[in-house]
Amino acid sequence: MKKKHIIFTLILFSYFFQSQIKLNDKAIESVIVENSNKCFNFYLDEKNTYINFGELTKDEGFVPTKLKFSLSDTSNFNKIMNSDKKYDYLIIYNYKFTINGLVFYNTFFRYTSQYDKSSIKLQVDNINLICAKIKKGKFISPQIAENIARKNGFENIDFQSIENQYYKTKSNHIQSVNKDVWIFKEEKNKRVRTLVINAKNGKILTDYQQ
Repeated sequence: MKKKHIIFTLILFSYFFQSQIKLNDKAIESVIVENSNKCFNFYLDEKNTYINFGELTKDEGFVPTKLKFSLSDTSNFNKIMNSDKKYDYLIIYNYKFTINGLVFYNTFFRYTSQYDKSSIKLQVDNINLICAKIKKGKFISPQIAENIARKNGFENIDFQSIENQYYKTKSNHIQSVNKDVWIFKEEKNKRVRTLVINAKNGKILTDYQQ
């Protein structure tokens, strides 16, 4: 009887923990909606939303671990719930923002025990500005940018987003460049190819593999 009670408690705690995560997700979405100017649509990329666990110890406090898995990975959740170790966690929510169904901005929201409304609002304000520039023709559209990427050999795009900074190699060292750019990434044969396009005129700035 006691064993059944323990199992039931673990299942209940696991369910509660995952329910809380879903509630936190909805709380983030409410901040996005509240501060949106209705220029864009958005969605949670569940595949690239994940949770990191770090072990808590008496001597060293928080110890980073390699425990990283998707929120939908119930088997790993159960392992954590059944462990006699104590863990802290960090959830990384990946949201994609779209115009006419195509992604123009990709961002991460971090969540520990609570979320920062003001931080999310600042990001949403920036996304609103980017969206407005696309609508006004100051930035090339997601469709035009994607067409450029595909004409240059991109078949299965893993990442696309407008950024205000990119990195390029110059004189055997990495140089940071402040410029509004489209960034596309694609993984093929265990190598990641990155294409950087000027967000204003569609000119290719750099194309490299890692």
